[in-house]
Amino acid sequence: MIAGYQVLLVIPAYREAGRLPPYLRELSGVLSRGGFSTAILIVDDGSPIEEQQALRGLIEIGTIGSCEILQPLVLPENRGKGGAVLAGWRSGVKADWLAFVDADGALSAAEVLRVLRLAVSGQQQAVYCASRVGELQRLVRRRWNRWVLGRAFAQVVRFMLNLGINDSQCGFKLLPAACFHLVDPQLQEQGYCFDLELLLALQRRDVRIVEVPVNWQDQPGGKVRPLRDGIRMLRQLCRLRKRFRQ
Repeated sequence: MIAGYQVLLVIPAYREAGRLPPYLRELSGVLSRGGFSTAILIVDDGSPIEEQQALRGLIEIGTIGSCEILQPLVLPENRGKGGAVLAGWRSGVKADWLAFVDADGALSAAEVLRVLRLAVSGQQQAVYCASRVGELQRLVRRRWNRWVLGRAFAQVVRFMLNLGINDSQCGFKLLPAACFHLVDPQLQEQGYCFDLELLLALQRRDVRIVEVPVNWQDQPGGKVRPLRDGIRMLRQLCRLRKRFRQ
């Protein structure tokens, strides 16, 4: 094991024995040649036992170049995406930068490395957020209904929270570990609005937020249900607005 890493990349996973292993192989292969030390930590978010066993059987633990795949962290019950990410970041693995990426592979390993290099080589403390809007030269392929709902949610976020960001829900973010520790005690959201709470808390601490347009390809088998999860996110959004106003 490498003693301390430049980047800890957490992958929250729920019932991902099918999609995650090929993406993990792609990630570890690309990041092993990234030029900095990276640890990948999968956090199983309370999947059924058969899913956990299948996933463990498909993951190769060990070091490839400068990238190490750690023993997965298995949560006893489902907490939600935010809860899984926080469990990974709070697991005690030492790193200069903390990041998470969705398990579905919608963001290619090459794009993950591009944004990581941009952050690690930067001179300022900032949180870097992948964004599916912003530059015409970036290729974004999303199902039309998700695109419409995503843009509508972004407008609601701007109105309710005054958060100057175009795509708060894109599934890849990274920030200096020191910045995370500043706001960690305030973080309570376990679900999809974890991203918003994190960004709001960092903004209150005057941490700069940098949006990085990325190439994105929606993948089949997604677990987000627009109507059910949209209503849930609006409730969480109202709760966040009340908390941060206070």
